[in-house]
Amino acid sequence: MRKSSHTGRNQVLEEYCRRRGTQSKACQAKQQATQLHLRDHATTALPQRRPSLVKREPCAEALAYQEWSGNPRPGPRICIGTLLSSDLLAPGAWGRPAVAITANWAVLHGYTFGLFTTQPRQSASDDDYCLQFSKVRAASQMLQGAFSSGAPACAWVLFLDADAVVNNVTATVEQQLLQPADRPSSSVHLVFACHTPEGSRGSHSSAPECAGCSCGRAVHSCSSKTLAGEQPDGQPGTQRQLARSSRCTINSGAVLIRNSVRGRDLVDWWAHAGHGAKGCQRLPGTAIGKSLGEQRCASDMKRRWPAEIDVVPAARFNSPAWYYPGVRWRPGNLSAPHKSKRTDRLYDTNGTLRSFNDSDQLRCFGSSQFMCHAYGLTANFSGFNPAGLGPHWKQILAQAYEARWRTVLPRLRELQGLRGTTPVSLEAITKVSRARAL
Repeated sequence: MRKSSHTGRNQVLEEYCRRRGTQSKACQAKQQATQLHLRDHATTALPQRRPSLVKREPCAEALAYQEWSGNPRPGPRICIGTLLSSDLLAPGAWGRPAVAITANWAVLHGYTFGLFTTQPRQSASDDDYCLQFSKVRAASQMLQGAFSSGAPACAWVLFLDADAVVNNVTATVEQQLLQPADRPSSSVHLVFACHTPEGSRGSHSSAPECAGCSCGRAVHSCSSKTLAGEQPDGQPGTQRQLARSSRCTINSGAVLIRNSVRGRDLVDWWAHAGHGAKGCQRLPGTAIGKSLGEQRCASDMKRRWPAEIDVVPAARFNSPAWYYPGVRWRPGNLSAPHKSKRTDRLYDTNGTLRSFNDSDQLRCFGSSQFMCHAYGLTANFSGFNPAGLGPHWKQILAQAYEARWRTVLPRLRELQGLRGTTPVSLEAITKVSRARAL
């Protein structure tokens, strides 16, 4: 029987990489070219689950895993996951108190909390493209129940960036996402937030859109042109185009995933960078550590399957660190010729224009917001911008998370005592279990 052209190409690629080494740049370049060829000659109507999920790939990283579970609560099982490099769990690092807050909140409410860790970055200039997709692979593993021996499957997985911290520890996933009137319909399998905290009103009151956007909610039909304007393909463009779309684009630092066949297929496609999809590729010339690969790929996924992916205002479960109830965001005029007119602005409850400084950029902590995440508002970063804080931004974050940990700890311990839940200590957070390759 004659072999297919795809089979022949794969065999040639395997032999080439065996000779040159799987980690060589030549091998990786040839792999990308092969993926693009297969994509161009394959059906793209639906994401297909690929056997490659169980194979070690050049971009896969070895991860370690720890898990804590609270007393089971009635209803479907909910799992919470996060991933970060192990050095960020050391005493004094910002990841230790951030993860401790989320872990204790999860077990308090009867959820399972899974902590994935990867090896420390060798330097600040390390490319984070692979690490970003390892986060999605970890979420895929939680959906498959790869680490939960004997436990029921997770009905929902809420996967968070490590710097996306639960701020209101009495709030639950059910209250915030699964019980409201505009909760995900049965046809929605992934829920993201955009970069804009406020929602628009009027005709979209039954399912609020991100302010200034019209295509995020799965129930709203948009033309392909309008949808592409709000979720761009991630290729290089002008700063004005980036600023226009950044308000509506997905922030993938928090994602709620339905553990359905379709949900797993979508996440598998996402975890494998769309198997070579244009919107998921590493951008040529992008500064190392700034690729945001998995976030651009999430936007590509939304463009392809808009009715199965919901994008809600960020205040719902992924508030930027500068946001708090009462603040008002005013978008700048992106068509204005002068930069000063294009800059977004924030006004306090009394209408006073706010200025940003180190103590002002983290006001989400201590508010009533469900989650606070250290990210900016738009492409011009008129909101929280770690780089704008200078070289000490990690210490600033560490101090903020440590202060929040000390603030919520008494309430957490009180509620855990009433519910008979075993607390998760800071020391337990730092222990790293046996690494598992994804």
